[in-house]
Amino acid sequence: MTTKISRQELAARIAADIPEGSIVNLGIGAPTLVADALPREREIILHTENGMLGMGPAPSRAVLIPI
Repeated sequence: MTTKISRQELAARIAADIPEGSIVNLGIGAPTLVADALPREREIILHTENGMLGMGPAPSRAVLIPI
């Protein structure tokens, strides 16, 4: 029997396995969900496929939709 988990649950499991001090290259799509699941107290540097360093979680809707 297999148990399906959501994409967010999978991202959280992956984030929990990333060691302190790592530099992680995140792909496009589902891998970017990992950034949202990383604990803020851990030092992990994110790298995107287009070469940017220091990426973080997805911006909030308040940032995306000007008031």
